Amino acid sequence: MNRLQGRHIIGNVTFTIEGEPLVDFFYEAKRNNIPLWDIHLLGKTKAEMKAYVTDLKRIEQIASDLNYTFSVREREGFFVHLLSFWVKKERIITVIFAMLFLFFISNTIWNVTITGVSTPIENEIERMLREMGIYRGAFVLNRADVDEVETNIKQALPELLYINVKKRGTIYEIEAKEKQQPLEKRVASPSHLVAKKSGIIKKMLIKNGQIVVNVNDFVKKGDLLVSGIIDLNENEDEENKEKITMRAEGKVYANTWYEVTVSSELFTVHERLEGDFIEHRYLTVGNFTLPLFNFKKPPYTFTEESIQEKQLKLFERTLPIYYVKKTIYDKELIEIKRTETEAKQLAIEHALFDLQQKLGKDAEILKYYILHEAKENGKVKLRLYVSTLENIAQSVPIE
Repeated sequence: MNRLQGRHIIGNVTFTIEGEPLVDFFYEAKRNNIPLWDIHLLGKTKAEMKAYVTDLKRIEQIASDLNYTFSVREREGFFVHLLSFWVKKERIITVIFAMLFLFFISNTIWNVTITGVSTPIENEIERMLREMGIYRGAFVLNRADVDEVETNIKQALPELLYINVKKRGTIYEIEAKEKQQPLEKRVASPSHLVAKKSGIIKKMLIKNGQIVVNVNDFVKKGDLLVSGIIDLNENEDEENKEKITMRAEGKVYANTWYEVTVSSELFTVHERLEGDFIEHRYLTVGNFTLPLFNFKKPPYTFTEESIQEKQLKLFERTLPIYYVKKTIYDKELIEIKRTETEAKQLAIEHALFDLQQKLGKDAEILKYYILHEAKENGKVKLRLYVSTLENIAQSVPIE
């Protein structure tokens, strides 16, 4: 029974047998363990039935030994179709190789041209393109797209004014232009230095201009700190005074204050990639997916996936087929529990770090005070009062 259930996979044949006495054929088939089914008598000496295609040779031999007439009416099943496919293998293999050849030549770089730059810059661009896998004869299936190529070259060669990468079928065209030598600086327009925020002045480093405030003075936002108008004859009356205007330059450091609200979790979960990964590669056509490499399921409890897609092309024609590489990383979830003291210290560190990033390297955080703290919903919340030393000078044109 089990063997008959697999007949659609193995393949079977429908045949007729004619001879007298007909029972001798069934006796020989039984003696040779040849399964027969769907038996229909077409007369006293003729019958139609089915058997496995693998038993066909033995059935023909029995019919020949008994001097019976034997003929096959129909063949069906996976194995039968596979044999039919194998008979035509030369033609099919030729078509496959032709398609692979067309695919290969349509995804191979045939030429790379670089124009608009000097020879040293051209050599440097050519070297970078080769590192990215873009050179004559390279296979472009997994190569970076033109936007990524432009970004990488522009970042590595700041002397370029612009770069334009074009991909025309199997040819790359790179047009670039170098920056010209900078022109002489324009004469700076006259200006004052005013306070861009309130604070107590602690020190001044003035290059040009007339100082109008002193150390330890409290100034408000918009107050004049350094004037760009200088009186050459201070003792003369207003009408006879000689004045000149210039661009006031320098730094005025003042003690300023900020209120910062920050919070920190008492319980949190961090993600960390362990380093192990599995790559799956496959082709996609619409909703259909054809696996190409590595079909096994990742043995990881938690995973992180990275997917890269590349649409295939045949000469200038874009095919609706995507080559996909999916990288599955082993990810670990780390549970972290903090005490209130640890959470409070972490919150303060984050608040001071963010404020320092906002003020810049030229500023200095002097001290801080905790104005209010609370614990709610698994968080520690703080309100800080932070004292800083920063440059508050801002240039404004003289009207």
